[in-house]
Amino acid sequence: MIGVVARENAAEQIKQYQKFTVNISDETSMLAMEQAGFISHQEKLERLGVHYEISERTQTPILDACPLVLDYRVDRIVEEDGICHIFAKILERLVAPELLDEKGHFKNQLFAQPISWEMDISAFIAIWTSV
Repeated sequence: MIGVVARENAAEQIKQYQKFTVNISDETSMLAMEQAGFISHQEKLERLGVHYEISERTQTPILDACPLVLDYRVDRIVEEDGICHIFAKILERLVAPELLDEKGHFKNQLFAQPISWEMDISAFIAIWTSV
């Protein structure tokens, strides 16, 4: 489940198409991802010079700079207090080869310090740290 502000373009697109992609950034592309958050609609990727391809499953952008990408299909959406709570099923996982060990297992230590965008304070924070 993810939450999206109901009045945002992303929420409208997800409601309409019932599919979406989550591109998970690492530290090297965090600044571009933050800047993209301030630009609405499709032109944001071109304006920032972010390279991407379109997912065959969801017809949404897969960003080259993101080493982990998840394609989803919406199961249901519950809108409450201005937030769309989106329940979805993962259709496909795309993982950069350097994030997999020799057996194809995910190397968790490379994402040991997850980062979250906190809208209330307009900043990225490392999860499990105090603000």
